[in-house]
Amino acid sequence: GRQRCSLLSTPFEYAIQGILGILAFASLWIKYRFEKPRRTNREFIFDTMKQVVSGVVIHFVNIFLAKELVDVGGGDKIAADECDVYFVNYLLDIFVGMLLVYLLIVPYDYSARRFNLPSRECGDYGSEKSYLPCSIQLVGFTLAMIIIKTVLSLIEVIYVTKINWFGHRMFSFLDSNPKLKLVLIMIIAPFLFNIMFFWIVDSMIKNKHHAKEKNSTSSEVLVDESQRDKPHAVAEGSLDESSESDDGNSSSIVVL
Repeated sequence: GRQRCSLLSTPFEYAIQGILGILAFASLWIKYRFEKPRRTNREFIFDTMKQVVSGVVIHFVNIFLAKELVDVGGGDKIAADECDVYFVNYLLDIFVGMLLVYLLIVPYDYSARRFNLPSRECGDYGSEKSYLPCSIQLVGFTLAMIIIKTVLSLIEVIYVTKINWFGHRMFSFLDSNPKLKLVLIMIIAPFLFNIMFFWIVDSMIKNKHHAKEKNSTSSEVLVDESQRDKPHAVAEGSLDESSESDDGNSSSIVVL
């Protein structure tokens, strides 16, 4: 039969999975390096840990679904393969999933502030020696992502035939080169979408109020420095005026 693109069958495919992971989370580090004000290393590591754990879980759920949905949807009849189905599932995760993440995180953060639970607010991890807030947020965020993926999976099962058809229509031109299709679907396209998804979710889950406090603190420091500089400027100005008046007096004495 014809060659088909598969996700986890050979060392090449496993290597592709590793490259995808490295590129995806390297984009978060780049965002961190250029953000202002910058989070502490501890905050960045804990924020990223939530996306790493949940991202790995969802990624392998998508691989499992792709293998199952190809069979359920009549993959041989429609000619869709695992890569076709995976990419459609991936698009649903990126666009619909991002909206659902937002709808879960916003009320959660509001409730944490409303009931004065700062260490339960996204991105607030308490004191340096405390790991409980990070553990709670890690488990909570991963469970939230699993709930979101469960909802999306039900949609995918209901519309499995259409998903198979749509996926194959997008990538049928690469059927003769399954390795190239795998690279396109698992590295090139996801890398571009992952930058958008991870950066937006990272902005949601980091502590925005702490960033505002840093901004206000830095502006207060600048104001204090400018106020400290004013007396010096006034003093220098008065000294200049007094020296000018002294010069004027001495000149008049000479004339007399």
